[in-house]
Formats: sequence, structure tokens, C-alpha cells
Amino acid sequence: MRKITPYKTTKNAFSVLDNGGRFYNWSSKANDANISSAELGKAAGAFSGRQVKMLYLEMAISDLTEEGKRQIKQSLTKGLRSDLSKYPVKRLLPSEAKSQAQIGESAIITGIPKLID
Repeated sequence: MRKITPYKTTKNAFSVLDNGGRFYNWSSKANDANISSAELGKAAGAFSGRQVKMLYLEMAISDLTEEGKRQIKQSLTKGLRSDLSKYPVKRLLPSEAKSQAQIGESAIITGIPKLID
């Protein structure tokens, strides 16, 4: 996976995510308002792994408005939309992580790190 810098605008997110996929993805077209698995994989730098792609997507659109997030998620192909519910990403505070995080599930842990002994 590549370093993730959250998109600030919906237009920027669409331009990166609706990219046509890699050169051998014949069924994916750039700027067609449909984000396919190949296109999301190219943006994420992940060749396979649906769970990794869903984690990338959630982190990449985390700074968008709720309306922007909805637009992006509606433009996903049917298979990717089902992956959103199959591989949900939890948002946890560091204090919640120990009690609520499960092995094998995706989670975004937010907070301010501090040095402890």
C-alpha cells in the first residue's frame, strides 16, 4: 500500500480513483464515473486484497464531507459496494482499541500519540 494522503475535494478524489486501472484492465475506463476494483487497486498500490482496498478507500476519503463520501461510494461498482459491508472499517480511539479491536478486522485508530515509559 502507498502512503495515504486524504483527498480534500471530491473532484480530486474522483480524478485519482477513476483512473482506468492498469494498462491491461480492458474493461475499466478512466473518467467514466464508475470506480472499479482495478482502479481502486491502482490508486491504493495494492494488486489484490479487497480488505486492503476498503481500508485505503476509507482513509483516502476521510477528510471529505459526508456528501462527498456518499458520492464516491455510490460510484463504486456493485462488487466494491458489497465489499464495503463485508469488510467494514472501525474507527477507534487508542483507549478503545484493546477492548474493541478484533484480529483480522480493519481499524483506523485516531488520537494524539504521547511518549510513555
